[in-house]
Amino acid sequence: MRSRAERTARTKAAVGRTTSVIMLDLRGEETSFGLILNEAMRVVEIDGDTPAARSGLHVLDLIVAVDGDRTSAYTIGEQIAGKRRIELVVVRPAERELGLVAREENVDEWSQWEQIVLACARGEIAQLEARLLGRGAQSQVSRLMSPAEAIERRLIESEANAFNLMHELGLKAGQRLTDVALQHGHIELVNWLRKWGNSRQAGRFGSMEDGGDVTA
Repeated sequence: MRSRAERTARTKAAVGRTTSVIMLDLRGEETSFGLILNEAMRVVEIDGDTPAARSGLHVLDLIVAVDGDRTSAYTIGEQIAGKRRIELVVVRPAERELGLVAREENVDEWSQWEQIVLACARGEIAQLEARLLGRGAQSQVSRLMSPAEAIERRLIESEANAFNLMHELGLKAGQRLTDVALQHGHIELVNWLRKWGNSRQAGRFGSMEDGGDVTA
C-alpha cells in the first residue's frame, strides 16, 4: 500500500494544475476544521480561529484530495471522520480568475466581501449599510460575519490583488475597511464604520439557505 506522501504526489501529478498541500490540525477541544464547501468542493466560507483559518486556506480554494486520496462532496465526510489532522491538496485559482469563479459558483462570501470593499472605496454609505446590516435588497450576506467582524477584517493579498485587477482600487494586503475608505477620501464613511466598530449592538448577518453546502 502506498504511503500518504506517495498518494499525495500521484494526486498532484494527476490534477495537472498548480496545487498546494495544506495541513489542518484540531487543537484542544475543537471538533470542526472550520470550513464550508459547496458541492464542487470549493471553499465558500471559513470560520475564524479554526484550523482552516490558521492553515492559510482561502475562500475559493478547490479541495481535490484528503490525505492523498481524491475527494468529493460525497466522500469527504467519511475521509475526515474521527481525524484530528488532515492533509489537503488544494488548487487555488489565479488572482485574475477569483471574481469570475465566485460569480460562476455563487460563492456569496467572496462576492459580498468584494461589494463591501467596493462600497468603502466609492464612499457609498447606503450600499455599505444595506450589506453590513442586511437591509433592503442586499440582505443575503455571510452568516459567519457580523458588522463588527467585517470592520475588523483585513484584506489578504489575493483579495487585494484581485480587487485591484478588477476595479483598479490601489488596495494593499492588511487594510481594513476604514483604511480603504480613508485612502479614497471618504471621511464620513470612516466615521460611520468607527461607530459600528465600537458598537456592541451589531448582530449577525442575515442567514443564507444551505444550498447543498458541505461543512467540515
